Amino acid sequence: MKESKAGSADWAERELTFAQWPEYGELEMRLLREVLESGKWGGAGEAFSASYSPKLLEMERRFADLHDAKYAASVVNGTVAITVALQALGIKSGDEVIVPPYTFIATASAALAYGVIPRFADIDPDTLAIDPDKVEKLINDKTKAIIAVHIGGAPADMRRLSEIARRHNLFLIEDAAQAVGAKWDGKRVGTLGDIATFSLQSSKNLNCWEGGVILTDNQELYEKAWSICNVGRIPNGRLSASAAGAAGAHGYFRYDSAHPRRGTFAALNERRNGRPLRAVRQGIIGRRNSAGRLHQRNDWLCDDGRAAFGRWLRASRIRSLFRVARPIRHPYRIDRTSGARANAAFALSPS
Repeated sequence: MKESKAGSADWAERELTFAQWPEYGELEMRLLREVLESGKWGGAGEAFSASYSPKLLEMERRFADLHDAKYAASVVNGTVAITVALQALGIKSGDEVIVPPYTFIATASAALAYGVIPRFADIDPDTLAIDPDKVEKLINDKTKAIIAVHIGGAPADMRRLSEIARRHNLFLIEDAAQAVGAKWDGKRVGTLGDIATFSLQSSKNLNCWEGGVILTDNQELYEKAWSICNVGRIPNGRLSASAAGAAGAHGYFRYDSAHPRRGTFAALNERRNGRPLRAVRQGIIGRRNSAGRLHQRNDWLCDDGRAAFGRWLRASRIRSLFRVARPIRHPYRIDRTSGARANAAFALSPS
């Protein structure tokens, strides 16, 4: 094995293999077979469909219990979850919601598709979450809600955002698509605002291929959200039974074992082979995560640049992916010079 310029063993001649994600095994196969063999694959509600599956209610109950919430309503994905949450809160076309620009595009596009105008409050560079000071400056007579995004599993400052929402009589929505099981000040995300939305898409640490969940402690909001998803019906379920079975297998049975592993990885990240990581690779500066955080965010500054750091990660058998689009463009910006006939009220650009 020869030494590479990146300061680690050269693995160029070896085939690199990484852990498969999403994980699946006999447990998933068994639960999916149970759904298939039951003949109950639907999610419309027991009173309306003989194909209704009780696994939907089980999945929703367990998801709510995981987050110490009273009510959970499953939907097809996290984008729909946001749109339904806005509708349940009574937010209408022409109203405004405040969102961060650093988030998955659906945070704003789900609102825009419903006719709600997203206004962008910049993020705090330290937390990467929406900056409460920037939020307050954008509030006007049309503002109806703040959407706090828990980016990468790191919750936004819910204490300050809650204070702002109460002071201005606004709704507070948690976009927790990337934050299943995360905590803020000792409490699980999902009940820190009026309503919360989650994604169960296949890249998430708890997933069912594709799906979403709405959480709330407010029974009226829950019933409205459920009814919106079910053409006015009375609550009972929505997500497909097969997806609910997958969530039950992958999420709940693997969740308890997955999070301790994440803690182990974080500890190994702090000290590699008994030495601080910086001693292993000069020029890389790391920052510790907050004590007790279930989700890990690791910030590194590399003297040699991103490409060199990526080569070193690969040589060290650490999988990495550069996610910024090329060319770098703001995902919500509509170019007014492109000839697109967009209403000026919906022609978006960062505030």
